[in-house]
Amino acid sequence: TQKFGEAVGEQNETMRLALYFENRVNDLANTTNIDSFGWLTVMGEPPLRTVFEAAFNLPSSFGSLDVDFQREVLEARSQSFLGSPNLSSFKDPQYMSDFIEIYLTQSQIAANPASGAVALFGV
Repeated sequence: TQKFGEAVGEQNETMRLALYFENRVNDLANTTNIDSFGWLTVMGEPPLRTVFEAAFNLPSSFGSLDVDFQREVLEARSQSFLGSPNLSSFKDPQYMSDFIEIYLTQSQIAANPASGAVALFGV
């Protein structure tokens, strides 16, 4: 899986991050007490932080804000975008799939706003 992710990453960094995210967050979601410390783990792992910031359309300066405020924003965005503020929700394959779709769409919009409009409106 790691070799595949590396090969994909050579062609498309966004897809590499999505693959890493899926594997890492799946492991985290199944950790005891993940909802107590999970967002701190996310903020401390640059690839996870990058994916969440992109999916939730957060500015690059977001990481310089107070840690407790960052956690509150991440929880609120997760609730708003996905219906739950808890990382344990990623145990659900549909929840994971929905999030990765949001991440890929937001990444496409950020890279090319015109193609993002096509993705959003299905044109």
